[in-house]
Amino acid sequence: MKRIIAMASLLVMASFAMALAGTASSVEPSGVSFDQIVGDRDVVLLIETTTTAIDQALNDLGVVYDYFNGGDFSGLDLTPYDHVFLGMDGGLVEEPSIANAANYVNGGGHFHLYGGTCYQPFAIAINTHLVQNDINNYCWTTVGGTPHSTIVDAGHYLATSLPANYNFNDIAATYYQTRTTDAGLAVAAVNGDGYNHLFSKPIGSGNFDWCINSAYESYYLNPNDYNWFKQVISNMLFLGPTATQEGSWSTLKSLY
Repeated sequence: MKRIIAMASLLVMASFAMALAGTASSVEPSGVSFDQIVGDRDVVLLIETTTTAIDQALNDLGVVYDYFNGGDFSGLDLTPYDHVFLGMDGGLVEEPSIANAANYVNGGGHFHLYGGTCYQPFAIAINTHLVQNDINNYCWTTVGGTPHSTIVDAGHYLATSLPANYNFNDIAATYYQTRTTDAGLAVAAVNGDGYNHLFSKPIGSGNFDWCINSAYESYYLNPNDYNWFKQVISNMLFLGPTATQEGSWSTLKSLY
């Protein structure tokens, strides 16, 4: 179930609309449904700058979430949410929006970024507030080497149930624009070009994680690629409000 958030003058939340959710996914751990974890509390917000596959993944996982479309979320109150997703394949996301997200994380929130944009103010804002990255090399390219994705820390929560090596059927699903330089990352996977592409970082009392691949909906039409994508979204939700990186589904379930 999705609630759509409108903002008057891009600053004030104004109206909501309802849409039906999809069914629960087969990637859920046995005996635990996402509806039990987050479905009854509206604690998830999805922000998109374009059409991404995150909507479908959350719906298929049975997650109730609020939805906001647009690149300016600087005035959006993120504090009611335990989890905020930002899905991107481009977009003019400026420093005030990233600063808002960073404040949310510092205050204990869990901010999940999937994708990016070839836009230097975004790269600089990310570098300043969240993750150090190459602010002079920040535009899109597909992965040139194989495997496209290699797990380097199987114990990382983001690596849960992902194959040790994966090659995307649609090469467009490997598009990335961020090249991190941050030594403080916990890296779950690297791409075929040797860059960190699935990682997390504790910030303040919260947590930030990122899959740098584009989240654009049309890149995940292949069922296997979509299942990989959906598993990443599932894993991002694995980190509960007080769960550790090595937390368990039973621990997470008990928190809600």
